[in-house]
Amino acid sequence: MTIKIIKKAPDKKVVKRCVCKHCGATLEYTPNDVTYKIYEDYGGGKDTYAEFGCPNCGKLIRDVQ
Repeated sequence: MTIKIIKKAPDKKVVKRCVCKHCGATLEYTPNDVTYKIYEDYGGGKDTYAEFGCPNCGKLIRDVQ
C-alpha cells in the first residue's frame, strides 16, 4: 500500500502558536519547523530542548511544545 497525500496544508490539530519574547510577533508553527538539540552539562547530564528561528527578528525561540 502506498501513502497518498490528501491535503498538503497542515491540519489544525498540529499547528501551534507562540509569541516571540524578543520582538513580540505571534507565530504559528508545525512540528516540522522545530529542531531538537541535546545539551550536556559538565557533570554529564543531558537535557533535550526544542527550538526554531523567529522569521521576524531571527532570534532563536527555545522550549517550544
